[in-house]
Parts: sequence; structure tokens; C-alpha cells
Amino acid sequence: MIGYSQVGMPDGGWFVTGEVFEAIVDDDHWQLLWNSGGGVDRWQDPSYEGWSQPIQSPCSEGSDAPDRVLLSVSGPYGEDEQAWLDAILATIDEIESRMPSVEEIVLQPVVGGPGEQACPSSGGGAVRASWQHSHIDAAIAMAVGGEVTAGASPEVADCTDYADGLGHLVPEAAEAIAAELGAYYAE
Repeated sequence: MIGYSQVGMPDGGWFVTGEVFEAIVDDDHWQLLWNSGGGVDRWQDPSYEGWSQPIQSPCSEGSDAPDRVLLSVSGPYGEDEQAWLDAILATIDEIESRMPSVEEIVLQPVVGGPGEQACPSSGGGAVRASWQHSHIDAAIAMAVGGEVTAGASPEVADCTDYADGLGHLVPEAAEAIAAELGAYYAE
């Protein structure tokens, strides 16, 4: 799993909060590489500091040579679906370069608003994760093919599940999303 704060942040990242996700999936086969702000605009860069972060909850075997990567997609591209696609493809290239053992790359968008609704932000405007979600979904659909597949497209149940204007999750929502995604990815 490669991601950013909505995935790995303590008390709000769905992969780690409450240990819900790994209690549902086979924990021995899931690990997390994340960095705050780690959108596809950054993971595509070979020198990005996220690549040197320690792996959380390493797989029991093959941690350095995974056969599948789940890439959670976020970043700064807004409504520009071509820019999303370009960044996703560049990130896929970087993953393949670093991890030649990978046989499947699963793409999953940032956790979006309910029913792809744009959620209001307390600071004005809309929560970034909520309004970018559908554009990321569209770019993922264009990127799918061969070893690249689309994963779950998670959404919060209510706009109050967001903690801020970027789309960080409140702990209760992170646990609910973890349960939903755990059920989706359980093998």
C-alpha cells in the first residue's frame, strides 16, 4: 500500500486507525509506505523522500519484493483529468522501476464525499478530497489495463466525516472506511 496522510496518519489514516483494516485483511500480506502530502505528484519523483520512509507493518515474507501494490491516489490536479492520468502513469513507472516483482498495481482514489458530493469546508470552499474524487476516478478508468486495475472507490458516509478542508478523516470515519476497504480487499 502506497499512500499519504488520509491513509497512514495516526488517528485519522484508514490503514492504521484502530487497527481495523489489517484485522480484516490478511495482515501478513499487507504493508504501508506513506508520507504526509504524498500524492502522485510526488510519488512519481525518484528522489521523493516518501520512498525512504520506513514500511509500517511489513509483510511477513517478500516485504522488499511485493507482487501487488495498492496505490491510493491524491494530489493537486483538481479537475484536470489528463494531469491526473499523466501523474498516475508516471507513478506506475516509478513503482515498476523500484519493484520489478510487482505483477499487479491497484489504483484507488482518495476517500471522496458521499455520492461524489462536494463537501463544504469550514474554511470556505469545498473539501479537496470530496471534489477531486470523481476526477481521480475518471483518470483511473483511463489508466486501467494490463497489470493495472481499479480498486475500491471509497466515500465517506457524511461530510462531517472529514476533519478539515484537505480531506483528512476523523477517527470514527477512518475506522468505518477501514472496515469497508478491508471487506473489499479481503482475500
